[in-house]
Order: sequence, then structure tokens, then C-alpha cells
Amino acid sequence: MILKITHKIRNLNLCLHIEGKQVTHLDEDANITVTRERIAISITSPDLSETDDILLGIVVCDSSKGEDQAAAVQELLLFYDITSNQIFAICDDTTASNTGRFVGANVIVSEFLQKPVAWFMCRRHILEVHISHFMEALTEVKTKAPRREIYVRLKNAWPVLKPKLEANMKEHGNKDLVKFNWKSLTVGSDIYRMAEEARTFGTRALKTCLFERGDYRKMVELVVFYLTPEEVHWNFSFHQPGACHEARFMADALYIMMLRITGDVSKLMSSEESKMIETAALFISIFYSVWFLKSYIVSQAPSNDLMCFLQVMTIKKHYPVLGGELLISLQRHTWYLTQECSVLALADADLDKDIRQEMLAKLLNNPAPETYDLQKPVLPTISSSTKLPDLIGPKSWFQLEVAGVTRADILAWGTNGVVDASFVTWVKQLTAVNDAAERNIRLVQDFCNSYKSEAQRQNNFHVVKNNRKKLKSTSTSLKPWLKIENIN
Repeated sequence: MILKITHKIRNLNLCLHIEGKQVTHLDEDANITVTRERIAISITSPDLSETDDILLGIVVCDSSKGEDQAAAVQELLLFYDITSNQIFAICDDTTASNTGRFVGANVIVSEFLQKPVAWFMCRRHILEVHISHFMEALTEVKTKAPRREIYVRLKNAWPVLKPKLEANMKEHGNKDLVKFNWKSLTVGSDIYRMAEEARTFGTRALKTCLFERGDYRKMVELVVFYLTPEEVHWNFSFHQPGACHEARFMADALYIMMLRITGDVSKLMSSEESKMIETAALFISIFYSVWFLKSYIVSQAPSNDLMCFLQVMTIKKHYPVLGGELLISLQRHTWYLTQECSVLALADADLDKDIRQEMLAKLLNNPAPETYDLQKPVLPTISSSTKLPDLIGPKSWFQLEVAGVTRADILAWGTNGVVDASFVTWVKQLTAVNDAAERNIRLVQDFCNSYKSEAQRQNNFHVVKNNRKKLKSTSTSLKPWLKIENIN
């Protein structure tokens, strides 16, 4: 299997995916249970048509420090005979151990490769950071304790509440359920327009079966139900609340939407708690759900992030404290608005033609540097007047050069007004979320104790990973952007 992987990835452009976690397992030599840091390392390539990552290994790491993670990466690259020229990007989360300016894993990896790499920070993780700041400002507490206690109430009351909900819906339809109060908004206002866009996007997502099952589909159903004033005509039903995970806000979002919609029937909350849930439901339904669903699309990442700034500035007008915290968080994570990543917007089919022409002209006026530095990207400060062409600079050529785009190509694109299809396809094959690495971490949690031998463990990880790829159906293996772009 190792030889097969080595042969498959030879001479391809590769993006590293890294994720670490402490895992308890049986030590082979001491024959005792120990807790060790493990790092899951896999790769994706825009040169491959397949959508899944290729697992290199889930290896023991001395610690979660950047230098130790980078050392584990270096060992695996040498083991698979992957050359420095092949690695063009790293996808991981935004923790300090990864993004530190001097001792972060990304910088150290770039230094031992002796070449620059693009930083594709996980957009899902970035969203988690934003929403955590929003919820902290809303609840005025840094933990989930205030809202978790409400979730437990709903979960415990569910055996009695569900039959009551079903009986009410059968007799009265949606009458006893809480819907979004459209009358509270001025028709044509910014928030009114955003709410309409969120409802339209969610409705189309359901019709095209963007997510056919699981929490993602249920999230869309709840949002569309909440934002639709008239009767909902699909077979809508409430599901039993599940676990509330610390790592993902999705579980919180499901609980919050359920609590808001069923509030008049369940009567589980005080007036203060109801107000908090109402505000949270507003944010989730209009903003968070759309941001989350579009987080996959690399080509739209720069445009979507700029739009997020404008939306949060609107939020700040109505909710100064909440909007202010969100703005601070957004400014700290402008990873896809750097010179290196903003150029990816050229592949966005929805990008305004005039903006694309301005970006191309800016590229021609800012020739590529002779060398690129190996340091952390410079994160730009965004204002209400910032446009995509403002973010283009000499370092924007890095991504273009990796994709094989020349100055002559940029001239031709400017003349024809059309970006070459090969570049568009290349960008679409990039990955902006690190879900694959997180699934690999789950792999080690599930199967680490299947064997005592580390060699057998690694082989088992590869076998299970490969088997799961084979079991995937065509519909679930499609990248979400393939469907999302069709419903925009």
C-alpha cells in the first residue's frame, strides 16, 4: 500500500493536512496504557480528480508544539519520498502551535522545505472561532454552561415534548411554533435582504439535496422552517436532540433552533433565556448557516469573507456589543484576504466582471518577486471600502505560478474577459476545510487499541481508510461545492 501511494503522488502538487490530538492507547514496550499526542498527516492534490485525502500516517508526536509537529511531518515526507517542490500548501487550524510567527508548525515546515507554502487555514475552524466570540458576548460567559443547562432541559423533556409537538402540528399545523418575525424588520433593509437571501439559499439547498442526511440537512431544514412565514409543505419533523460537542458549534445551533421554534410549546426557558435564544437563532438562521454551508468553496472564499465583514458591520448597527466582538474576530482571521489567497477569487464564476478586470490589471502592475519569503502571511486590515482588487499584490503570483499561470495568460484573460477553464478547475480542487484530517483523528480513536504493534496500527489505519473510501456512494463523495455552486 505504501508503494502504491508513493507511485500515485509522484511529481504532483500536494497540500498537507495536519491535525493533532491526545489519544490513549496500550504502549507496545511497557505494556501499559499511556496517553500520547498523535498527529494525523494526509495530503490532497488539485492535480487529482478524486475528492478524498490520502492518508500518510497518524503518528506519535512528542508534544503539540509546532516544532514537534513539524518534525513528524518531515519524517513522513522523507518516508514517502515526497520532495520539497511538491508541497505547495498546508491546511490546518488556526491554533498558535500552527500559526506562530517563529515556532509555529507552518513556518517550520516551510523552513525545512526551503520554499514558501500557501496557508489554507481551515474555514470551519475559523467559523468556530467567530461564533464562540459571538456567544461569549451574548451570554457574557466564556463557557457553554449557561446554554448547556437549557439544552439538558430540552433533552430530558423530549420524550414528553415530541408527542405533544406532533399532536399540535397535526391539529394546528405550524400555529403553535415560533417563526421568524419578519414584521420586526423594515422591508428592503440590509438585514431584511440578508434574511431573504438566507431563506432562498436554504430552500434551494433542500430542493437539490445538498446534504441528504445528518446534522447538516437538519440544520438547513430548521433554518428554512424558521424563516418561512407560510406553511412548510415538505415532510418536516423534529428529531431527538443529540450530544452537544465541545469541538463543533453545529450541535449548539441545532439545540438553539429547536429551543426557539418549540419555545411556546415547551415553555422550558425564562424570559431572559428566551431572549438570548431568540438573538442566537437570528444570527444562526441569517448569517451562520450560510457562512457554514459556503465554507467549502475556495474560489468564493475571498468574496464571502469580504461580504461577512459588511454583514457584521450591519449587525453592529443593531447589536453594538455582539457586532463589535465579531468584527474583532474577523480582523484576526483574514487568511483568505491575503495577497497569496485573494487571487483565488479569479476562479469565482459569480465574481463581477469589472472587479475581475481590475484584479487582472493589478496583477500586471505588480510583477512577481524573484523569491517569496518563508514567513507567516501578512493579514490585511479590512474596512467597509475594501475591494478585492485592493488585496492583490506581488505575492499574489505565488498561487498562479503553482497553477502554471504565466504573465501572458493574465494578459490573455484581461483581453478576452474569461479566465482559463484549467485554472478554474485547479482552484475548485483545492481544499479550504480540514475535515479530512479530523476524520483521520477519529480513525485513531476508534482503532488505536486494535493492535499493540505500532507498525500494525499504521497498516490498519490505511486499510480502514481505504475500505471506507470504497464504501462511499457517489452522491456522498461529491464535493459540496459542486452542488452549492448550482444553487447560488
